Amino acid sequence: VPNLAIRYFNYSDKQKLLDPLFDELESRVFDHYDIVIQNLLPPNLEKIDGPYNIAICYFESDGVVTNGLNNWGNQLSQMNEAWMTTSREIKEVETIKLKATQIPQCIDLYQIQKNDIRTFNPSTRYRFYAVGNDTSPRKNIYELIVAYFLAFDKYDNVELILKVSNSGPVNKLINELTQSMSHKELAPILVFSQSFTDEQMIGMHNVCDCFVNPASEESIGRPLMEACIKGKNVLVTANTSMCELVTSGPNQIDSHRDPCLVDKPPVPGIYTIKETWYMPHILSLKEKMVQCYKGII
Repeated sequence: VPNLAIRYFNYSDKQKLLDPLFDELESRVFDHYDIVIQNLLPPNLEKIDGPYNIAICYFESDGVVTNGLNNWGNQLSQMNEAWMTTSREIKEVETIKLKATQIPQCIDLYQIQKNDIRTFNPSTRYRFYAVGNDTSPRKNIYELIVAYFLAFDKYDNVELILKVSNSGPVNKLINELTQSMSHKELAPILVFSQSFTDEQMIGMHNVCDCFVNPASEESIGRPLMEACIKGKNVLVTANTSMCELVTSGPNQIDSHRDPCLVDKPPVPGIYTIKETWYMPHILSLKEKMVQCYKGII
C-alpha cells in the first residue's frame, strides 16, 4: 500500500489544525511518501522530487492554461498526473500533454438524505435559490436578479434566496436594480452571508424548490450535485461543465461564447481576452424561471 500525502491551500488556522500532517508537508518533508496529491490552484503546485505528483485543480474558463499570461501550464506540466471532475477540464489539461484522469465528485449521501433539517421556515412560496453567487463577473448574479425581477412581481407566490459570501455588494446591486425598476412592485429577495454548516446547507435544499446557477463556467460543484440528489429542479448555463451533470435541455439556460475580459481578476493572469466562457441570456433565464414556477419544467 503506497504511503500517501495531501497538500492543500491553507484557508484558515482551523483547517490547518484539521490535518496533523500539514506542518510537515509545508516544510517540504516528503522523502517517505510515495504519492503526493496536491489539491491547489496551479500557481501553488510544486514538483516534489521522489514521490508521484498528482494535481487536483478546477478551471473557470477555456484557455486559461495556455493563455501565456500566467504560469499555470508550467506548474501543471511538472506534475505526473492531473485529476479533474469534468471532461472540459480534462481537455484543458491535455493541451499541455499531461496525463489526465476524470474523477467523480465526492458527496455524502447519508448527510444529503436528511429531510428533517430546516435552515429556514417552510414556506408556501415557490423558492428559487442560489449558492455562492457573489458579484464577481463569472457568477452572473446581475443576470440572475434581473431575470427574476422581469419574471415576477410581488403578487406572484415566489421568492429568491441568495446564499453569498459578502452581502454588502449584493444588497447594493439589488437596491440599484430596485430603483431602476421602480415602476414595478418587485418580488422579494432574501440575502444570507453568514457561514452555513453542512447540515444548514442540506436544510436549505430541503425548504427550497429550484436551484439556479447562471455562472459563465463552473466545475460540477457540490451545491448543484446536492440539489440534483435531493430531486430539486435546477437551472444552469448551457455549454458549461455543469451540463455534464444537468443534461436535460429544458434545464439549460441559453448562452453564447464570450471572451472573459475582466478588469480585476481574483488571481493574476486569468480571465483574459485569450480565454472564453459562456454568458447566459437573461430572457432565456427569465422564461425558464417562469416555466419552473408554473411546473412546465
